[in-house]
Amino acid sequence: MEKMDTFKQLHQARLRRYDYVLGRLFVALPVIGLIAAVALLFADWRIGWLEILMCLGMYLFTMMGIEVGFHRCFAHRAFRATPGLEWVLAVAGSMGGHGPLIWWVTTHRRHHRFVDTADDPHTPNRNLDGLWKNLQSFLYGYVGWTIDTDVKLKEGWQQFGTDLYKNRILFKVHSNFAMIALAGILIPAVVGALVRQSVEGALMGLLWGGLVPVCITQHLFWMINAFGHRVGSRPFSNKLVGRSTNCWWLALPTFGQGWHNNHHADPAAASTQKTWWQLDPGAWLIRLFVLCGWAAKPNWR
Repeated sequence: MEKMDTFKQLHQARLRRYDYVLGRLFVALPVIGLIAAVALLFADWRIGWLEILMCLGMYLFTMMGIEVGFHRCFAHRAFRATPGLEWVLAVAGSMGGHGPLIWWVTTHRRHHRFVDTADDPHTPNRNLDGLWKNLQSFLYGYVGWTIDTDVKLKEGWQQFGTDLYKNRILFKVHSNFAMIALAGILIPAVVGALVRQSVEGALMGLLWGGLVPVCITQHLFWMINAFGHRVGSRPFSNKLVGRSTNCWWLALPTFGQGWHNNHHADPAAASTQKTWWQLDPGAWLIRLFVLCGWAAKPNWR
């Protein structure tokens, strides 16, 4: 026990050093990449089928990793994955640039444990007194918390992820987050350079295959944190759901997480769908994994 406590203290210190620099970089760089990509479009740098396919492919891959992997499999244990699928989901989620796996999972578990209270790391409802404080709270829940190291790594956060430290595959991916996230940006650049046979091809691959899809997945999930606790319907209402809402317009692009009120009402469920018309691509993928023998015991309740 003492050895584990010492390890966690060292791990905490290392993550804080990482977050002050790289944590902020992974927030800012994708936005800069998106701005640069759009600016080059106006400068007549046209994109072709390769850039479109890489952007769509990386978006789908990283969104799968975050929603199906980090969220439903690792944070809530809504289904069991084989070691191979665990590794793929963990790598895919890490390429999404949202942060180290164990930190992400513990942050989400803290969110559920303290939903919309002062201890919720990213509630947009901290202070609703007056228009200005209301807006500040919303922006903090959207993106402000991502650069607040003291909140992100609040003392005791690791207790929400003890089970993950025991999983060698997940801990290995967690420990190598920066390298994996960097690879997710650089691989499309290499592909662009090889296919287009030019420096311009490498740059377009870096932007459209790397930074743009990361920016999309990051901000879609941050929109859930903000809009998903402010705007939309609330079919379920109790202490567990807080002020969470269903945002139908975010459902498909977030692989079903837009049904956020449904999710808070039953967080361990493998599907966020409560009625036939609520589409949940994340659940479709889990069903596919089960059919392929890569996943088992999904909780469909």
